[in-house]
Amino acid sequence: MAGVRVDDEVIVATRKPRARLDDARLLSDAGLPKLRRHAATRLRLHRHGHEHADLGRLLQFYQLWMHELFPKSTFRDTIKMVEKAGRSKTLRLARQRYLDDLRHPPADPTGSDASDVPMQVQQVSRDMENTGPDEIIDDDLPIENSLPSCPFVTEHDGQSDLDDWEALRDAESTVQKLIAEILPVDLTFNKETRDLLIDCCVEFVHLISSEANEICERESKKTIAAEHVIKALEDLGFNDYIADIKEVAAEHKEQQKSKEKKQSKLDQSGMSEAELLRQQEELFGKARERYELQHQ
Repeated sequence: MAGVRVDDEVIVATRKPRARLDDARLLSDAGLPKLRRHAATRLRLHRHGHEHADLGRLLQFYQLWMHELFPKSTFRDTIKMVEKAGRSKTLRLARQRYLDDLRHPPADPTGSDASDVPMQVQQVSRDMENTGPDEIIDDDLPIENSLPSCPFVTEHDGQSDLDDWEALRDAESTVQKLIAEILPVDLTFNKETRDLLIDCCVEFVHLISSEANEICERESKKTIAAEHVIKALEDLGFNDYIADIKEVAAEHKEQQKSKEKKQSKLDQSGMSEAELLRQQEELFGKARERYELQHQ
């Protein structure tokens, strides 16, 4: 071929190294050490009688940790990668060290004995003494009362709780959509700024919903209402948002009323679903005929 010599050097572009969730990343400061620190200071469970809500809080706790550790993957895929990486010898040894630390905690330099340890931490240690090492997966973390409770998980309706928790998982994509709608065409967000904004928005949602959940529990209610969210905004000092929240809540109530009216009309019609669908098809057909006649 003309212009090409055999001795010409072929330049091959170097491929950017691909991020991996391996034992090195899990043992880094943002990995298992961070999980242990936050579990000891932020995770709050109510235990007996609140198992479903506790499960939601635990799932949310792991979800936030995994998103910060490996944001490129979904929660489900990250669990699979952590499970696969956990089979390595390095992580098994680290896990054994964590269990040893729980069974034999270091002496407190202040001179306090084991009786000063919170009751929940002692209970976890006793449970681990009675459990074989092969039976312990991720429940080997000390648990205390500090982390805001799972914002949308309450003890009323299991399916509704799961649906709300799934909605929380979509918070990031919702913020991204809002950014795309608000941002002018000639402006762009770099990745770091977008991630920072998303993290702030998600943290704000967690903060408000956690406070609303606590207010709901103090009132012995089983459903978080708009009034609880408004009270949470007041308690946390976000009074500027209250007027907008009340306006949105009023619009939502009106929409719910219209939906109930439409549903009641359908129920009172006495027609089956098949008949209603047939009438709908007839109306669509007549509308198409009128449209075609007007444009002939």
